[in-house]
Amino acid sequence: MEQLKKAVAIAEKIKELETQLSELLGGGAPAPVVARGRKPKAVKVESGRKARNISPEGRARIAAAQKARWAKARKG
Repeated sequence: MEQLKKAVAIAEKIKELETQLSELLGGGAPAPVVARGRKPKAVKVESGRKARNISPEGRARIAAAQKARWAKARKG
C-alpha cells in the first residue's frame, strides 16, 4: 500500500512538472502521449492515396527468399 501511495505522489509531481515545462516553453497544453505497440496494419496516407498491398505472389516470393537465407545460414 505504501508503494502505491508513493507511485501516486510521483505521478502527480510528474504532471505538475510537465505543466510547468510547457508553460516555460510557451506551449498551451502538454504534448499528447504517444501510444506504444504495433502500428495498425493499414495506415491511411495523408495524401489520400490507399495503402499499398502485397499480392499473394509477391508475398510468396519474399517468403521463399527468406527461407533460402535461413537455409544458407544453417548450412554455414
